[in-house]
Amino acid sequence: MIRLHTDGYVLQTMTRDLVSEAWRRWAGDAALMRSINSARMEVSLPELRTYAAGFDNRTRLLVGVFDRADMTHRGVYEIDIQPFHRTATLQVLIGSGPVPRIRTEADKALLDLLFSRGIEKVVIRIPAYEQRQAKLLERIGYVREGYLREERRRPERRERVDYVQYGLLKANWADQAG
Repeated sequence: MIRLHTDGYVLQTMTRDLVSEAWRRWAGDAALMRSINSARMEVSLPELRTYAAGFDNRTRLLVGVFDRADMTHRGVYEIDIQPFHRTATLQVLIGSGPVPRIRTEADKALLDLLFSRGIEKVVIRIPAYEQRQAKLLERIGYVREGYLREERRRPERRERVDYVQYGLLKANWADQAG
């Protein structure tokens, strides 16, 4: 189980009890879901609780981000770990609040945790049209590694969408932190 504190946020393993109405609303927000190239979804709290319960907390982690002052739910990180390769792939949805601040604090805390647990590389893939996310990732320290042409389908138009892969190596993170 994960429980991390930053200056402004608490990051912790999402359990069924932590699934929020806010998360359910985010799933139904077309503009927000577009930022991760996903279709808006009408989903119930019981369905989200079942989804959260499906993570094994070893190789598939679901981590919630909550405001430290009042525990308002701000976002979720899905983390897929490949133990043999010592890699982790992140997918992030920040639903409310100051996204750059939340992402910077939460990513840094999670990177410290993952690298301390033997992960050697963290990867994030984002839609190429998400330039703000790209700039934020680069400020955090991720390096653009590749451009993936027509990687995924775009839900609302059924067309293909390009993605950009960003990575961060443990050695580079240690250089930044030191």
